[in-house]
Amino acid sequence: QPLANYVRMQRDGQTIYLSGASAIKDGKPMVSVFGGEDMQKGFLYVGILYGVLYALCHLVVFWGTEYLTEAGGEGSVEKCSKRC
Repeated sequence: QPLANYVRMQRDGQTIYLSGASAIKDGKPMVSVFGGEDMQKGFLYVGILYGVLYALCHLVVFWGTEYLTEAGGEGSVEKCSKRC
């Protein structure tokens, strides 16, 4: 179990690193596309785009999360049908 957790944490860390590297690598061409000659305007639009994508991802996770409540007995858990 501890080894599996370690492997999972390593994989998650690598995924985060690669997604960050991809955002940097792909961000520069998008700045040129959105801003044209004005790089300041391009960075503004790319920042807004990243912010919207970030917010959408968080909302999808929030809406897809199931809440669990303790039902009384020790170790027993039941799902809430609504937000608790």
